[in-house]
Amino acid sequence: MIETKQSTYSSDLWALGVMIFQMLSGKIPFKGKTQENTFEKIKSGVYEMDKSIPPIAQNLIMQLLVLNPDKRLGSTFLNELMSH
Repeated sequence: MIETKQSTYSSDLWALGVMIFQMLSGKIPFKGKTQENTFEKIKSGVYEMDKSIPPIAQNLIMQLLVLNPDKRLGSTFLNELMSH
């Protein structure tokens, strides 16, 4: 969305990963010193996993915050996401 690409179902999966991260840690996954730095982190997929997030949720977040929309958990088969 930062690059003004069209919103897709996979965009929702990315947003789900961000929301899960925020709900479990109280922080946002992509935080830079400036707005431009934050955008660069988002576009490159660079974030640090908060250690307070349970391992199973960390795994889910990592599979949702994947740069390639086609590789995100649930992008091909929703039941993959549901099974996680």
